[in-house]
Amino acid sequence: TLSEEEGTVIDVDEEHSTTDNYCASLGHKVNHAWEKKAINCKYSPFVHPRFGQIKCILTLREIPQDEELTIDYGYHLNKAGTGTTGPNWYRQQWKEKRGK
Repeated sequence: TLSEEEGTVIDVDEEHSTTDNYCASLGHKVNHAWEKKAINCKYSPFVHPRFGQIKCILTLREIPQDEELTIDYGYHLNKAGTGTTGPNWYRQQWKEKRGK
């Protein structure tokens, strides 16, 4: 999933999940950080030669080889703190990670 702007998300399907089939952007290769302290990237405005104004992904520090790139997808806990916003796959992962 790649967020273009607030409220807009690009979901890259399984067929195009490898760089052999899709490499116009690699933003979909950055994973969500479940823990805020694990975030090592952020979204930033960028003018892409093919897509125009998009959010690019910038690293917040030098990333050692083999370290996963992580970002905050912008999904949030609901007001009751019992679930999250975001697509179904994310809500399911959140429940499994939290044991709820």
